[in-house]
Amino acid sequence: MYGCASLDHNREISRAPLLHLWLEVPIDSGIEPSYCKDLSKMVSHTFECMSKTEPTNKEEIDKGLKYMSLYQYPTQYIQVTITNVPSYRCVTFVAEEYEEHGIMVIRMAFSHERENSYDKTQCKGLSNMLLNKNTIYDVEKQNKWPEGASYVFMTGDLPLKKSIT
Repeated sequence: MYGCASLDHNREISRAPLLHLWLEVPIDSGIEPSYCKDLSKMVSHTFECMSKTEPTNKEEIDKGLKYMSLYQYPTQYIQVTITNVPSYRCVTFVAEEYEEHGIMVIRMAFSHERENSYDKTQCKGLSNMLLNKNTIYDVEKQNKWPEGASYVFMTGDLPLKKSIT
């Protein structure tokens, strides 16, 4: 599945940063992905970054993992077909810079949704999805991921370094 992402501020919606994900729904595996040329044909997800919570496991901190609670805004489709119930997720992520290639890689593990409130137990087991990179290609190991969890791999250009003049 292909998609795009952005992180920005929309002060009309929230004072906190918003993470936007647009995912292509694969109808036919033989069709070339559009690589986000037409976002109106993609499934949109918008998350409000609520708070950063560091893991209590020092080993996870040393490996660069970070945690965040997210509020997921309902998509247009959900608003029309289901009640507008707020949902919350935990996400753990790691960002790695590859300066020689000029890119940044962000790997994220999203918990299942929880209606009406956030609970830190949603984060349980997410770190295993990121610390063991081989699990993303192994179906048997994927079956041991926390129920309802999702793995997202993103690449992008490194931000330009601000020069001091």
